Amino acid sequence: MTDVEELADQCRNAFLLSCFTGLRLGDLKSLTWGDITQSPEPAIEKRQNKTQGVVSVPLSPSAWELIKDDRIHKNEELVFPRMTLTKAVNVHQPLIAWRKKAKIARPFGWHAGRHSFAMMTLEASGDIYSVSRLLGHSDVKITSVYLRLTDPRKKEIIASLPEIDTGTKAALIVIGKEEGKEG
Repeated sequence: MTDVEELADQCRNAFLLSCFTGLRLGDLKSLTWGDITQSPEPAIEKRQNKTQGVVSVPLSPSAWELIKDDRIHKNEELVFPRMTLTKAVNVHQPLIAWRKKAKIARPFGWHAGRHSFAMMTLEASGDIYSVSRLLGHSDVKITSVYLRLTDPRKKEIIASLPEIDTGTKAALIVIGKEEGKEG
């Protein structure tokens, strides 16, 4: 595998990991094997570069498969070493190539992975407080920017409302008057 292919492969896995964990690009670049626990369940516990807050994210089976390589690693070893090999490494180029290959007109960058994670977890759970913690936000107001509902989710919410019987005419109840007497 060439250096370019290895970079593209690591960028693909890192971007998809962001979609499943909400990690920022800087945190993916500095992610070490020491940030990952495997027991009792795979998880990432990482001090974020931007906020210096610690975020703890359980890894779904799909996320774990992206990085699991069944090798023994040193704690300080980077998970995606090719992404930080030199200053000349351009981790944006593989995203641009994938977008063009997929014929996606609208440009997107690394933050799209974090945004995808936020939207998927919010739509799946509706729990903005837990999603805020998974993203490492210090305030739920920061997470609220991801609250844009998609049309299918809007329809699902409306469909969950209870039905009422509109076929039966409701009896008119007049308070203060006895039935059958005029007042």
